[in-house]
Amino acid sequence: LFKMKTILITIATLVSATLFAQTNYDQEMIQAFDSWKKGNKAASEEFQKVEKNHQSEWLPKYYMAFTQTLQAFEPGDNLDNQNLIDQAKVIINQLEKMQPNNAEILNLKALNLTAEIVLNPMVNGMILMDDVNSTYAKAILLNPTNPRSILGKAEFNIQAAEFVGGDITNDCKAVKKALALLMKLGLIFSFVLAMVGDYSAKYLAEYQREKLAAAEWLCETEKGGDLIL
Repeated sequence: LFKMKTILITIATLVSATLFAQTNYDQEMIQAFDSWKKGNKAASEEFQKVEKNHQSEWLPKYYMAFTQTLQAFEPGDNLDNQNLIDQAKVIINQLEKMQPNNAEILNLKALNLTAEIVLNPMVNGMILMDDVNSTYAKAILLNPTNPRSILGKAEFNIQAAEFVGGDITNDCKAVKKALALLMKLGLIFSFVLAMVGDYSAKYLAEYQREKLAAAEWLCETEKGGDLIL
């Protein structure tokens, strides 16, 4: 689960840095993603602030529930962690009504159910295990090449097999498939990031020269200035 959560956070940060423009909403989202370096709790608080300012947007709600769910995996008081799971579940239910065919929301729902199992495996394990698998299966049906759905389902089954047994051959193959898809996704985003960076620099040079100068740490105007690398 730790590997899966790390991959999800890495992808989320990469996507945010690549795709967000510079509107107020986007700047607030970038700030919230940056706060993730301080931990899930700090990120959750920042996403809540964004959500209050932009209630029509679904992404702040998604990341509120995501960070609350991740907090529930951390060591702590069981009652506090259950409250985090329940709070996230309310948001996830809202998101499902907004976008019933969004695979990422289903991935989050499955992760939230997994957190509930981890919190109390003896009580929730057998009750929720099928729900986790069916939720991931629905996400994969909606998007068969989504690596997060494939990896989430496979890792859940591999870890569950340690307690209830079962053949994990196909799940191990699924992990390799998901990692290959993630590598392809990373390669695509590296090209996108390069293009976006080039476009942004050209836009600043044309329309916001003061901001470009500040970025280059040029504090004084001069004619025929030297090239700075």
